[in-house]
Amino acid sequence: MSEKTATVRVSLKVRNILKDLSRETGEPMASILNEAVENYRRQLILEKANQAYKKLKENQEMWKEEVEERKMWDSTNMDDIEDE
Repeated sequence: MSEKTATVRVSLKVRNILKDLSRETGEPMASILNEAVENYRRQLILEKANQAYKKLKENQEMWKEEVEERKMWDSTNMDDIEDE
């Protein structure tokens, strides 16, 4: 069973870019658009995470707690693991 689809309006410029990319890669325009949207979604997630860390770093007390917690977790990385 194939994936359900919907029609989305894009500018002629975007359609022409999709068409050129499709010719260049051999991928269907829908696949290229799907991948572009997924990449954009992931980029937004990373940008939000970066903003959250920036805000956290601006609060010295909260950032100190974050660093201390990381140190605590780092010390557990090798728990119960013997050298081979």
